[in-house]
Amino acid sequence: MKIRIKHILRCYQSGMSIRSISSSLQISRNTVKRYVRIYEDMGIELERLLKMDEHHLYELFSTETDNESAGS
Repeated sequence: MKIRIKHILRCYQSGMSIRSISSSLQISRNTVKRYVRIYEDMGIELERLLKMDEHHLYELFSTETDNESAGS
């Protein structure tokens, strides 16, 4: 299943809770938390992220996830 990063971020920005996003998109809460944390740590405006194509967005979030793993 392809994780829909843009959808997660839109829901989060609209005020949905992690639990609600997880339930409505049928994605684990830990996955939602991870993408939200990465988004917040990046400090990039949501509109800028939403304009990116999916491939670039997945690369960006994968790089951030890899960096987290390396730092642990």
